[in-house]
Amino acid sequence: MKNIVLRPLRAEDAERMLAFARAAGQETKNLTFGPEGLPLGTEAERAYLAAHGQGADSCELGAFDGETLAATGSVSRVACRPRMAHRFSVAVSVRKSYWGRGIATAMMERLIAEAKARGAEVLELAVLCTNAAAIHVYEKLGFCIAGTYRKFFRYDPGEYADAYWMNLYL
Repeated sequence: MKNIVLRPLRAEDAERMLAFARAAGQETKNLTFGPEGLPLGTEAERAYLAAHGQGADSCELGAFDGETLAATGSVSRVACRPRMAHRFSVAVSVRKSYWGRGIATAMMERLIAEAKARGAEVLELAVLCTNAAAIHVYEKLGFCIAGTYRKFFRYDPGEYADAYWMNLYL
């Protein structure tokens, strides 16, 4: 993780974030989006980051290599309803050229700490069953497979990918 700086994403990172999503979406089928990136314009992304970048219920982080956004991560409360307010969802995306450098592990460790600071008792995520590297990172950090979601992604009619639901009990 040499020269990589983890920090909260800010409104002024909106264009960088959208460019990151378009590029990362072209590199792998493991993400919830493809080459189209995120369905937001710059102003909408700027507003989103201003509201959710560092809130009581959420945190958006970036891993920066100088000015280059190498990875993103987020943690957010699943719902504010009392019966579900203890659950947080976590997600990480790393540009392919940065895979294998420990960035996902460092990002997840920071997101776990951010979730704990916000009162999380359970962290949950979905990961494609074929994404062995990510599964390894999550298991190393204490996540366990809670179940399998069949047909989690649909790429094209008739082409699906299954995902594991994984939980970390804090």
